[in-house]
Amino acid sequence: MEQSPEGVEERRALVRRLYLYFYLFLATMTVLSSTVYIVYQLLSLLLGERSHGNPMRDIGQAIAFTLIGVGVWLYHGSVLRSDGQANRRERADRFGEWKTTVVEIGEGSFGNAVIEAISRVLPGVTPKLIRLPLPIEAADETSLSATKQLSVANIIVGPWTIAVTGGSGGIVSAEVANAIYNSPARKLLVPTQTEGWDWAGVDNRNFEALVQQTVHAFRQIVEGEEVKAAKPLGFGASVGIFLGILLLLILIAIPLIYFFAY
Repeated sequence: MEQSPEGVEERRALVRRLYLYFYLFLATMTVLSSTVYIVYQLLSLLLGERSHGNPMRDIGQAIAFTLIGVGVWLYHGSVLRSDGQANRRERADRFGEWKTTVVEIGEGSFGNAVIEAISRVLPGVTPKLIRLPLPIEAADETSLSATKQLSVANIIVGPWTIAVTGGSGGIVSAEVANAIYNSPARKLLVPTQTEGWDWAGVDNRNFEALVQQTVHAFRQIVEGEEVKAAKPLGFGASVGIFLGILLLLILIAIPLIYFFAY
């Protein structure tokens, strides 16, 4: 069932996701604290410790809170899963509209690795591969087919040398370079290392890192975002996340300690 644009926007809204995650968090904490309290009261009864008030009534109340928390968790969790499935279907349909061509130089495996990673990360996208140089046999037909494929592509992915006539030691012909240049497609060029050529402000990366960065940039393009490099978390960011998690655990532990102490 296709949803209206308003329904899609509502499902993607940040406020909606914050609401769902907030109530999932509250439900989880309610179930956790109530379960701990029930276990505490049962152990106290088994050990014969005296407790103020009516232990069975308190346990029953804790069980009621637990059931409420489970109900809230199941409902909001099902809504979140439903939203996720709908978003994946919508993204697969939208990504499927992108005609993607990956250009490979020589007998390398970079192009196939990029295609495999794109297909895995973005289901619905089915990139096609063009390997240069083009085969000698039936050269005219092969060249015409490659040129047509490049002209109808929405996005072309490949090493930066594919846009340079005579690039990669003469492998890139003028016809292919012109077809890539004149294509209306978005061009995603990968800064591969080439002898005699250097890139200012670009770190040399290994094979796997280049594939990951290429797929990351590709995803940003099809999502309509600005293309930015994916940067790993620095030491300061890692320490900040650790301290944030520690602070959250302390904030959760304080009311529990206070509750059981009194």
